Amino acid sequence: MSIEKIFADYRGRKYFSSIRVSQPKYRDDHVFDADKSVNWNRAEVKRQNDIRAEMIRLKQKEDAELDRKFISDATDAMHGMYSSIPLDKAEKIVEKLWGEADGDIDKFDTLLDIVFDCIEIAT
Repeated sequence: MSIEKIFADYRGRKYFSSIRVSQPKYRDDHVFDADKSVNWNRAEVKRQNDIRAEMIRLKQKEDAELDRKFISDATDAMHGMYSSIPLDKAEKIVEKLWGEADGDIDKFDTLLDIVFDCIEIAT
């Protein structure tokens, strides 16, 4: 896969979680049903907040998996372009650049261009 295709896929949100956390977090004193007991309402708050916490956990897990896939795809693209760079070194470069870009694909693109220019100069 080319680096351009990876960037297009990223911009097309293919490396983003499909899980949306829409469940609100309820305060401990929230009342779902005034006709039910305090204990029932507390249990319902806990149940609803547990559902939200699980959604967040699943989203974070999927985000981490997709982030690893993005790094892997970008690493493979870099290694495909510059096979003289060992795969493990290419992965370290991509991880470092992605960390510096802090999830900003445009910043990552700029940093990657600088690295590619440096590789061209060195080879």
